[in-house]
Amino acid sequence: MSPESDPFVDSYMKTISRMSTKEIMNLPKLSDVEFLDQLERGYDFIPVSTKSLNSINLFDSTIDEPIEYQPDLENEWEDLMDAGPASINLLGSVMAIASRKDFPLKTDFNYTLVKYPESFQATLMQVSHDMYRALYGAHTSMESIQVSMRQIPTLLKTAIKLITQASTVLNKALLPRTLASIGRYANESAAVARASLERFEYLQVLLHEVLEVTTLTNSDNKETAEKLAAEAEDIRKEKKEMDNVIADITAQYETARKNLEKTRQDYHNAMKNVPGDGWDSHAWNVYASQRPAETCKRNWYGRRRCRSLRDQQFADYSAEAQQKAQQALNILKEAEKNSKNIYNQQMNKQNELESVINNLTTINLHELSINETIKILLDATKNIALLQGQWSRLSRFFSTLTINTEHTQKVILQDFLGVISDAELIGKPLDPIDETLFLVLLVESVTDIDRDSHLLFLMAKTYSDVSNAYMIEQIAELSGVLSLQNDDDRETYLKEVANKSRKISMQVKDLATDRQREYELVNFSRQEQYMKYIEEGMLQEELNILSNIEIGRR
Repeated sequence: MSPESDPFVDSYMKTISRMSTKEIMNLPKLSDVEFLDQLERGYDFIPVSTKSLNSINLFDSTIDEPIEYQPDLENEWEDLMDAGPASINLLGSVMAIASRKDFPLKTDFNYTLVKYPESFQATLMQVSHDMYRALYGAHTSMESIQVSMRQIPTLLKTAIKLITQASTVLNKALLPRTLASIGRYANESAAVARASLERFEYLQVLLHEVLEVTTLTNSDNKETAEKLAAEAEDIRKEKKEMDNVIADITAQYETARKNLEKTRQDYHNAMKNVPGDGWDSHAWNVYASQRPAETCKRNWYGRRRCRSLRDQQFADYSAEAQQKAQQALNILKEAEKNSKNIYNQQMNKQNELESVINNLTTINLHELSINETIKILLDATKNIALLQGQWSRLSRFFSTLTINTEHTQKVILQDFLGVISDAELIGKPLDPIDETLFLVLLVESVTDIDRDSHLLFLMAKTYSDVSNAYMIEQIAELSGVLSLQNDDDRETYLKEVANKSRKISMQVKDLATDRQREYELVNFSRQEQYMKYIEEGMLQEELNILSNIEIGRR
């Protein structure tokens, strides 16, 4: 993507993420006038050698991590392309069929959400209205999230510039405000995501109530409805568990921040006997200890490990370097395997969807039973459940982004700026050891926020693109389907729905196949780089052995 379509594509942040702590510490400090002038002009030049940047290309997390996690992101948009349009088209089909004849729902049932049990048609109108609220609300939510996420890269860049090149006076004046703005955008996006999730949850509960009462007389449909209800209950339990995990993460962050002063003193004392070059790796350990372990697990959304982008680099073919190269190679191979599995699963989903679509084209409206109509409604409910699951994951991710941002704000306001004030009170500059520690803490935190925000921006953009192309107009048209007057119109509508669905399915297949092919090329190219490095390392070892033998003979 270009910077115009993706504001996170930024050469300044990319360069910073690849620089060592020593290089960042050596960035020239600017006067207040010069700093503000460069900030206003958007001047992003970083005086760092090309040699330094090229030397770390192989063990570069900014290259390897996107390759590792790309298959999971591909799965998200493919599920969205399947579930969104399919749920609308299937509900529309049910409404077209139901327009032939109305009937009441079961009277001796304890309804909680269904408003018009005396009419199946009115109930479908209620369902379509709530589906519109959920899908249109999700669409506007993603538009809002995109707008918020677009603001974050510039603010993050400002925070990095302040931390690395501005005076303590400007840091005290501007850094809290900058991070507060980031926190506000994260909080607003989290609130929007939670609201969308709640609308999908309400829609699912309504659908399950409709299905529960309409499947009582058919064992196959009842079994499917009960399975969907159990899956929905699992989603609710998972959400509750994740709420507890997020609360625990919040508590862990708070405990870590309270312990930061003691950790700082311990670090300060330990570094007195360590050369300056060793301060940054120890500072990274302090940062890692601040990060709750739960957010570093592979089953966390985004599947990102908690490790610095400034991982150790190697200038020679040491055993440690070869071991690390082999680890990176194994991860890439595992990602390639995962990608193939996800691709095959998507192709199977498309085949299943095509089977459902083909059934629509063979419907005989004169012989269709209520139970067969409800079966189509069950298929629509399955797809709504997929969308609900996506929003559950997004809501969880936004919550942790918010927590991380709030924690970083507190570290800035109560710790970093407090240390600056203490130094000013005694008329001394900030201690270099403290400066290294807080620079690592803040640069790593900002880098993490940047990566998480970027992922959320891409998800929001993808959702909006799919929604614009395949969902918004279609959901708005559902309200008129129940007014179809004759079977010819109904059959025409069902055929149109089938054709639309088939076209989307083919587009998903073609696009998924093209992207899978591109991914395999990128992944294998990166694997070849590591394999070549490992082979060169083994050759170098043999040459060293031969060289030592020759020296021994002399």
